[in-house]
Amino acid sequence: PTQIGPVDVVVVGVKTWQLPEVARALPALVGPHTCVVPLQNGVEVSAQLAAVVGAHAVLGGCCRIMSARVAPGHIQHRGSLDPALLVGESDNRRSARVEALCQVLGRAGVTAVIPPDIQAAVWHKFLQVAAFGGVGAVTRAPIGTLCHLPETRALMVQVMQEIVAVAQAQHIALPADVIPATLAELGRD
Repeated sequence: PTQIGPVDVVVVGVKTWQLPEVARALPALVGPHTCVVPLQNGVEVSAQLAAVVGAHAVLGGCCRIMSARVAPGHIQHRGSLDPALLVGESDNRRSARVEALCQVLGRAGVTAVIPPDIQAAVWHKFLQVAAFGGVGAVTRAPIGTLCHLPETRALMVQVMQEIVAVAQAQHIALPADVIPATLAELGRD
C-alpha cells in the first residue's frame, strides 16, 4: 500500500487487533479527497484512524449483516434485515462524497445506506456484537438459546444496558427501544 499513492476510497476491513499495523500504511494512500471507511465492529476505530490520517478523511461505517459459515466457502445470511453497508459523515451531514460512494457501491452490487445517525448505527452494531459475542462465548450457546432462555436473555439484557449507558455518556442517541428491538432482531435468527 505504501507504493500505490493516494486513492479515492480505502475500505478498512481487517480485524480490530490488526488496525495498528494497517494504520501505519494508510497515510501513503490518503490524499485530500480520500475517504477512509472502517468496517470493524468497535466504536473507537474511526477515532483511531482519524488520529493517523486526519478526521477529514475518515467516515463512519459498519456492516448490517448476520451470517454464518454453513460449509467451506459458503456463507449464509441469517438476518431478517437485508444486508447493507452503512456509511456516513461523522457529523451526519449529507455530503457529495458519501452520496458518490453509495452510488459506486450500488453499481458494484453492494447495498449502501446513509443512516440518519452513523454513530448511533455503529453503536447499535456494537451492542449486537458485544452482547451476542460476549454472552455466547461464556455460555457456548447459540443465538436462539441466548435470546429465549430466561437466564441467558437476562445476561444479554445486562450487557446491553451497560453498553447503552456508555453510549449515553458519550452522547450517542440510541433509540429508547434499542434493547428490546435488538433482542427481537437477534431472536428471529
